[in-house]
Amino acid sequence: MNAWRLFPVLVALLTLFASGAPAQDHIAIPEQACEDVRIDLVPLTQGRGMGLRVTNVDPGDFTAHLQSSIVVEQEIGGRWQRVGVAGLLLRTRCEDTPDTCISLTRDSSITVVPWDGMLGDAQCVCTRCAPAPAGRYRFVIQSCHCQHPRTAYSAPFALAPST
Repeated sequence: MNAWRLFPVLVALLTLFASGAPAQDHIAIPEQACEDVRIDLVPLTQGRGMGLRVTNVDPGDFTAHLQSSIVVEQEIGGRWQRVGVAGLLLRTRCEDTPDTCISLTRDSSITVVPWDGMLGDAQCVCTRCAPAPAGRYRFVIQSCHCQHPRTAYSAPFALAPST
């Protein structure tokens, strides 16, 4: 074997040891599924809200841990601002009350009860609600149980004026 082929490896090792830091400080270990989820929009056939499907697309075999509450943001003046929705949760049925943090195994998805396009109560029961104004919106989901929490965003979508 040609010794010159090993030269870059030797330089890297010497640099590592010369820094005085332990080798494990320089090894990047991916954090388990704290960012690798995809949010797909699911347009409604009736109503003016929007549905969503969340999929764990982590390239490893990690379970995603996600906050069950979904944030809705509206684009106002070129900036995304959180809007006042409540009760919009990662759940498949209105009868379900998920924990504050849910788990999603690799390659699995959850199709969520859709956002009803309302401010206030925003998913299943509209006891204190009002129509959200027309405009551009997106969904935001954050990880939980992660040292460095991550945020996933849906593609922006338009909400039509209420009738």
